Amino acid sequence: MPGLRPSVRDHDEKELVVEDSVESLGFGFVDLPPTKFAPVVIKTVKKDSWAADAGILAGSELLELNGQEVGRMSADDFRAALKQRPLRVKLAPPMAEAWKQVANFQQQVVALSLQKVHLQQALKDESDRVKRELGICTAMEKSNSLQNKAQRIKDLAVRDQERRDMESQLASLQAQLDTKTAEVETLQQSLEAERARGAEAAALRAELEALKANGSQSGEDANFSRREEDLEEERVQLQEMKATLDADSKALQLAKKQNASERSELEVLRTQLEAKSSAQDEREAVLERGAGAT
Repeated sequence: MPGLRPSVRDHDEKELVVEDSVESLGFGFVDLPPTKFAPVVIKTVKKDSWAADAGILAGSELLELNGQEVGRMSADDFRAALKQRPLRVKLAPPMAEAWKQVANFQQQVVALSLQKVHLQQALKDESDRVKRELGICTAMEKSNSLQNKAQRIKDLAVRDQERRDMESQLASLQAQLDTKTAEVETLQQSLEAERARGAEAAALRAELEALKANGSQSGEDANFSRREEDLEEERVQLQEMKATLDADSKALQLAKKQNASERSELEVLRTQLEAKSSAQDEREAVLERGAGAT
């Protein structure tokens, strides 16, 4: 076999025949031909397959298919030959040294794969560290940063508009409260004026009673009658004034209650506005620290 190194002893070889009814042989290989310096070694044998029933073991060497040397075949010819039926298969039993080489090769492949993963991760970590030190950002990082900044600006604009709306509402309520306060003061002044007029009417009534007591004096009869008419007229006016005064007093009490209620609502709104303003200041400070960190 020129160009090929014998791998097994001839008396250990065996030949098997695969019948037409067999669809799959049931074994896999370490590598496919052509193989210049190594045999085609069977890597795995499926349970309950033709190969398992035939007693073929993992590590066995596949030498020939229908009389053709497997090591000289191309990969396509090898696959086509495996599908032929009937198929004469010539094998050699496992060799401990060859199988050990296969195991060592597989371990080396796994170790190299792990080393590759570790090196790729180390390279990525080093690249990220250098980027952070130099302030270099990728296009995706820049896009994410711009999106975050745009969202922060949008959130700040929304909160600022909410604060302006609250301040406008507070100013409107303050104006209404000032108007109500002025109305209450006006009613208070009217009430004081009505009370003064009531005191004056009481003084006139006392004077009328005094005149009645002295009504026997003839020279003052005419004046007394006129004064009595005037006092009666003033008494009627006084009663009207008293009714008006009572109505104004009730209106004043109601206005005071409304004023107190509106003042309480205003204080609640003021407290809410201050809380929102404080929370917004804290959020802006956190966003500024986050922007500085990026």
